[in-house]
Amino acid sequence: LKKVSKVKVSRLDSTLSKHLNGRDIDFMPIDTEGYDMDVLKSNAWNKFKTKAICIESKKEGDTQTKFLLSKGYVKHFDNGLNTIFVLRN
Repeated sequence: LKKVSKVKVSRLDSTLSKHLNGRDIDFMPIDTEGYDMDVLKSNAWNKFKTKAICIESKKEGDTQTKFLLSKGYVKHFDNGLNTIFVLRN
């Protein structure tokens, strides 16, 4: 360890509000080293839904999977390292 840096953290919904300018989201990878569920919970799902989300794979039936299923997503692909969820039509 050579240096410790402080980094400002923002909620996902705040970041999307600031940068989307009304555009849709086609694909969003989330890889936040153990904080993926915190990121997912920080979104305003009624306002910002992406067509596809990729997260690091966890065991079947994990919290992230249950959460995304509850938000209208279905599991589309899983290679044991990453899982892609797509928004149900």
